[in-house]
Amino acid sequence: MTSLTTGPEPTPPAEGGPSTEPAPARKEGRDRYLDFLRTLALLRVVVYHTFGWAWLTFVFPSMGVMFALAGSLMARSLRRPALGVIRSRVRRLLLPLWIYGVVVLTILFMQGWGPAKGQESWFWLRVLCWIVPVGSPPFPWHIGSESGLLSDTWAVQAAAPLWYLRAYFWFVLLSPLMLWLFRRMPWQTLLAPLALTAIFGTDLVNIPGQTGSAVTDFVTFGACWILGFAHHD
Repeated sequence: MTSLTTGPEPTPPAEGGPSTEPAPARKEGRDRYLDFLRTLALLRVVVYHTFGWAWLTFVFPSMGVMFALAGSLMARSLRRPALGVIRSRVRRLLLPLWIYGVVVLTILFMQGWGPAKGQESWFWLRVLCWIVPVGSPPFPWHIGSESGLLSDTWAVQAAAPLWYLRAYFWFVLLSPLMLWLFRRMPWQTLLAPLALTAIFGTDLVNIPGQTGSAVTDFVTFGACWILGFAHHD
């Protein structure tokens, strides 16, 4: 007699027949569409800096695409605890920056670069931006000699690409808050950076110096990052 408490025993599947056990959960693979866009963006950057064709920026805005892709991937990652996601992203960002900063700062100090008299504290505080990119790192506009092994403007060229790391760093830190706002006020959150871009772009508000550049970069690509949230959701 069949027990009322345990129920009938399951019948084993016939040999060669389908199994009644649930299939294991399928892991998420790579998104080939995003991989294609990332490859195209990197290729466009290389071609632009090789040939200097300004029209490429209008045909395919690589920086906007890269920030949008990063926003989409960040939204997917934030299904896990936010602190762990931020720690992982920041660690991957900072290690290359530290290696790069050691090389650049070593050459600068060997060439005699240092703080101006009376500005030592502020100088060393800004040097910390080579370690944690919360702001623009200091660098001399001219150092060495034009006839030397390195151009006298090499430090400017070395520091120029770091704006991308600075913007990415802040987007990663603020993504949990930005994603929370986007899912409650999607249109307002998306349009806010565009409105700020218009304000700064028309000089209605002018923030001077490197601070102004950092704020402009953040609001310019903030809409792209949030658009990545929209793509994911």
